[in-house]
Amino acid sequence: MKKTATLVCALTLAAGAQAACYTVMGPRGQILSETSTPPVDMRYQLHQTVPYKYGRGATMVFTLDEFNCITEI
Repeated sequence: MKKTATLVCALTLAAGAQAACYTVMGPRGQILSETSTPPVDMRYQLHQTVPYKYGRGATMVFTLDEFNCITEI
């Protein structure tokens, strides 16, 4: 029983740690993508995946603000 409670607690905390909005910006600061789902494979480091998909100099930031997150541009 104690293992089940620990597992439920861990899963609840892990679910709360997700970002609500992912914003990809180009090298000049222009927004390339803004979406509520990760636009790249999050199993890898961002410096490997974001420039590969969006071009050299692209960066990605995450926020918890799901209300101001628009669909992919």
